[in-house]
Order: sequence, then C-alpha cells, then structure tokens
Amino acid sequence: MIACCIGRTTLIWTIASIVERLQRLYASQATAEQMTWHANHDGGGSMCHPSDSKAWRHFDRTHPDFAAKPRNIRLGLCTDGFAPHGQYGCAYYCWPVILTPYNLPPDNGDP
Repeated sequence: MIACCIGRTTLIWTIASIVERLQRLYASQATAEQMTWHANHDGGGSMCHPSDSKAWRHFDRTHPDFAAKPRNIRLGLCTDGFAPHGQYGCAYYCWPVILTPYNLPPDNGDP
C-alpha cells in the first residue's frame, strides 16, 4: 500500500503488515534458529551483540514472562531526524523509520 497526502509531508509505503513480515522470519528453519540464537549466546565478557548488554539483562529481569520465551521478537525502532521537543531547523522533513529485530546474530555467515 502506498498512501501519499498532497500538500503534506506524509508518505506511507508498506508491502506487507508487520505481523506478516515477522512471521516470515520463522518461515525457514535456518532463520528460525537464528532468531533464537541470543538465548544460548555467551559473549565471553565482550560486547558483540545487544544481548551482551546490561540493558538487555535489565529488560529480562523487568519482564521475565517475555524473556522466558526466546522466540519472542525484540524490536528496535531506528530513526533519523527525530526532534522530540519540536525544535526543527528546516521547513521540510524526511525521516526514515526502520524497525530492526535484535534477535538475529551479528553475522549470519554470508560473505
């Protein structure tokens, strides 16, 4: 679906819903195994993935029901150009918004 507002700065472009996209991550066995990789990962004291961070462990302690199931998807919302207090420097804006699954390993072995 593509929705555009004439005279406004809104453009929404989606091919599939977020639920369909997340379900596709578990469609193949290889990707499904990678999505639960973080549950058995041991960083060895170094930070190579968000699952090695104090924030990840704090989230696990705060939400034990969610953390108990390694198949639950942890999403990160990434954006550029965000101004939380309305102090904008331009008359126009283009903000890419990316939703990233943090469950995947840092390197899946592809060259």
